Amino acid sequence: MAVNWWTKRAALAANAPEEEEKPESWWRKYSPIKRITEEDYIKVLEERLLRAEADIALVDEHIQEIRELKRKQEAEAAAAQADNPAPFGEA
Repeated sequence: MAVNWWTKRAALAANAPEEEEKPESWWRKYSPIKRITEEDYIKVLEERLLRAEADIALVDEHIQEIRELKRKQEAEAAAAQADNPAPFGEA
């Protein structure tokens, strides 16, 4: 029987000690994703929630400022209308 690289490899593999290799372990070494614990995941979610709540608070402040500006402009327009009533016959 001729010895080629395949038979030599098979013989070496047969004599090699068995390694416990998980099927997914080959990609874990090169994957940018890491496994985290449940507690770490909860912390990440809490941080995201806090960030979202902060963004919502900022938007609420901007909405409040816009509403105040609108009320102020409406009050000024009403005051200007009261100072300059329309001539008789125009409404």
